[in-house]
Amino acid sequence: ATAALAKMAVENDRVAKQFERSFGPAAKHAHDQVLALGAVIPKTNTELEESAIYLNNFARGLGFAGPQAAQLSVELMKMAGDLAGFSGKTFEEALSGLERGLMGSTKGLKSMGVALQASQVEQEAYRLGILGIGQELTPVGTAMATYSLLVKQAANWTGEAAKIAQSAEGQWKMV
Repeated sequence: ATAALAKMAVENDRVAKQFERSFGPAAKHAHDQVLALGAVIPKTNTELEESAIYLNNFARGLGFAGPQAAQLSVELMKMAGDLAGFSGKTFEEALSGLERGLMGSTKGLKSMGVALQASQVEQEAYRLGILGIGQELTPVGTAMATYSLLVKQAANWTGEAAKIAQSAEGQWKMV
């Protein structure tokens, strides 16, 4: 048992340092928000931090700057928790569906009750001023337009994680 606790402490420390490196100046604020998610998403703090690191790196890879990537990663985690509760999928499945959706593949979201078409994403990009006539939609533009549409549809599932976190059955669904 002592060896397992020591191993867990080393892992927690490794993830904490990686979180600091990944989020940089936004680490404190992002960390506070991620820890608050622990009240509604049945994951350990370390698991939540690992998800946040992954999403932050994903957002940076799409072209978002540091502070925007940090905020997007936390907002996607909140959205995934609520979407998991709404759809009956796991947190990981919801997070994966959101990630793929931001990259332009919205098929996985449909199985969770979120219908987005490529034409809607393009129209939203025009509306947001991200896309001009005759231009191609960039990865960051696709992500921004998709996220904007997801936020609009999120009214259907916002708050589901908190509701489900209060029930034992819901916690098992999200795990």
